[in-house]
Amino acid sequence: MLNIQDVSHLSKKEQKAYNRFVESVENGNLPVLPCIEMDLKEMQEETLSQSKIGGMPFLKSFKDIPLDENNVPMVLLAQINLNDLPEQQELFPVNEGILQFWISSEDQMYGMSENLKGNNINSRLVYIKEPITDLSLENIQVHLKSLDADNEDIPFSGAFSIEFRLSKQTITCTDYKYDEDVLALWNKVNPSFALKSIHSIINNSS
Repeated sequence: MLNIQDVSHLSKKEQKAYNRFVESVENGNLPVLPCIEMDLKEMQEETLSQSKIGGMPFLKSFKDIPLDENNVPMVLLAQINLNDLPEQQELFPVNEGILQFWISSEDQMYGMSENLKGNNINSRLVYIKEPITDLSLENIQVHLKSLDADNEDIPFSGAFSIEFRLSKQTITCTDYKYDEDVLALWNKVNPSFALKSIHSIINNSS
C-alpha cells in the first residue's frame, strides 16, 4: 500500500516526520474496512449464471444487452452471482440475484466517465433479481458471435471464474478519500510539521 522512499536527502527533522508517518501507517492507523477478495482462474466449464470475468452473460432476452452511445452492443466486463459470496458478508445488502458490469467495446476509457457523478452511457450496472431464463449458454454464444463485435478496446482477453473470500483492507491510493485520510494521519502524527497537501509528502520524499 505504501512505497517506502529513501529520505536520506531530507533534513533530520523531515526524516523523523516521515518515519513517524510510516510507522503510524504500518501500525494500522489508516481506516481498515471489510472487503471481499477475488481469486481468478481461467474458465474451464462455464455456466450461464456463475460469477465470472468476461465470458457469456446471463440474459433473459437478447434485448437485455445494453447499448453504448453509438448503439453498439456492450460487452460483459464482470458478472457476480450474489449467491457465490461468503455467507457472512455484509457489504452487499442481499445474497441473491446477479450483478452485471457492462462496458462499451469501442471506448478506450473502458466505460469510465471523467465525471464521477455523471451518467456514463458507455458503461452499465445491471441487477437481475430472479436469474431464470429460457436461453442456454449456447444460444447466447451464437447470438453474440453473430454481432461480430470488435473487442480490441476491452481490458482483458478470455474468461475467468471467480472465487470469493472475506478479508480486510486498508484504504488504497485509488480510493477517492485516500488523499484526505493520509493527509489527516500525517498532520496527526506531525502537528508541528503540518502540511496542506498530500503531494507535499510525495514530493519531499522523492
